[in-house]
Amino acid sequence: MIDEAVKKFGETNALEDKEKVSGSDKAVKRVMTLLAIQQKMQEAIEAGADTEVSDEEAAQKGMQYVAFLYSSTDEDGKSVDMTDDEKKEVKKEAEEFAKGAKDAKDFEAYAKEHEQEAKKATFDSESTSPAEDLIKAADKLKEGEVTKVIETDAGCYVAKVTTLLDREATDAKKDTIVSKRKQELYTDTCKNWREDGDISVHEEVWEKISFKDVKVTMKEDVKDPYANEVETDDVAEAREEAEGEGNTEEE
Repeated sequence: MIDEAVKKFGETNALEDKEKVSGSDKAVKRVMTLLAIQQKMQEAIEAGADTEVSDEEAAQKGMQYVAFLYSSTDEDGKSVDMTDDEKKEVKKEAEEFAKGAKDAKDFEAYAKEHEQEAKKATFDSESTSPAEDLIKAADKLKEGEVTKVIETDAGCYVAKVTTLLDREATDAKKDTIVSKRKQELYTDTCKNWREDGDISVHEEVWEKISFKDVKVTMKEDVKDPYANEVETDDVAEAREEAEGEGNTEEE
């Protein structure tokens, strides 16, 4: 697969572009091999990450909320800030809405009765959308309770907590936590290896390198094209040495 990918690279990119990136067949093959090794090592390292996440750690709550914004849309579709008097009227409307919402059995239906749209959101204590102050207020409530009017620079909000554990959002949060653990484990492992390894960086060479106006195209037909063709540096050197000896004998 690597040989096929190298061939496609050569066919896809112009000679001038390949020369800018030292894109000889040998160099491209080596880069693809190293990328394959990196991918395999990353998968192996990340396999050691802790994948157990409790509901408590990942818990996402659910709420319905109505936003009374301090802006409107003009004829051109642009957002326009309201005047101070208009904002007072909007806040008054939000306060009237909040009074009835507290005892309404169906928050969404109640919102429709008042020509408002009840939107849904999931959140935890670290969430910031739709508004950080609204999240802080809702996070203190029990299921079924309604916030008072929460005023922000953008407008006023009223929300009802619908569940203390949204299963779908909580499971998605678990996946996010596991992904973060894997990435941190991989990053930390590589950092430790670099610190322990004997690595020399030739700064004077790096200063001469520029990626400005450099562009090549990589085509890849399958997800993991190099899985069975990975060759480490020592194996590659041994193979090249053997090939060299073979050519000498033929001569």
